[in-house]
Amino acid sequence: MLKGTRLTLLRMAYIGPAFLLLVVTSGCTTAGGQGQGSSAETRQLLLNLNRTVTGSMQRMNETTAELLTRIESSEQQTLRLLSIAEENQMRLDNLQRNLDDLTATLYRSLNLTANPGTRNFGDRIQPGRSPGTDVGGSSVTSERPATPLTIVDPVIDAEEERAALAIAHYDRAQGYYKSKEYLLGEQEFGSFLKQYANTERAGAAQHWRGMCLFRLNQYQEAIAELELVEKNYPESDKVPWAIHTQAVAYTHLNQPARAMERLKVIIRDYPDGVVAVTAREHLKLLQEAAESAGP
Repeated sequence: MLKGTRLTLLRMAYIGPAFLLLVVTSGCTTAGGQGQGSSAETRQLLLNLNRTVTGSMQRMNETTAELLTRIESSEQQTLRLLSIAEENQMRLDNLQRNLDDLTATLYRSLNLTANPGTRNFGDRIQPGRSPGTDVGGSSVTSERPATPLTIVDPVIDAEEERAALAIAHYDRAQGYYKSKEYLLGEQEFGSFLKQYANTERAGAAQHWRGMCLFRLNQYQEAIAELELVEKNYPESDKVPWAIHTQAVAYTHLNQPARAMERLKVIIRDYPDGVVAVTAREHLKLLQEAAESAGP
């Protein structure tokens, strides 16, 4: 009987000291005069067990607090790396746009080929032919080729304008995030995704929208938005970052098992990336915390 009582108490140990006290009182009432020795032993067992559980809970709280602090520190480093990468990508994009514009201007001035987005009409200098000669090599009266007439294609011009508007919209949303105006950033990225869901920056915008919610401590909402990066934009380079932030959010929600599952996905699917290094570190911390907490 005592063995069964101990097993029951062990199963109930984590319910809390208040419930344990209720069990003690109940045990004393039902035992009667014949079970006073057994009740005293049970009472002592409960007191010892209560002290053990209290100590374990205290150690668990301390371990969890230390774990969150270490993860937060590592997370800050990861986000700094991501911010630097994003900044560099934006600079590269600007350089590429400037290079494209310069190339287009140069081609137009030399009349080498049609500029993307335009149609040229008029004489052109053909390869192996000098100005002032016709196709048969005979001299022509004109000393220089006629200036080509450039007609802008309105359809392509509209597409270029839309692309420019999308870039400006994205940069505005990114500016809110950098200035820590996360609520405005979340709204602006959401607006961007409604208008430009199929553009090249859509995956990044989805990621940063989730990050804004994460920064607002809306962890469940952040997880839902970050899952869309993997679902809707599987080729985006933000996918492993989004999965990592999901893991951190699950840690804040006290769901370490879900967090570890997400970290293992990064290590399995993106083993050579920068995020995998941080994922391995976080997974180790969570496993250590689980071992410290005990069964």
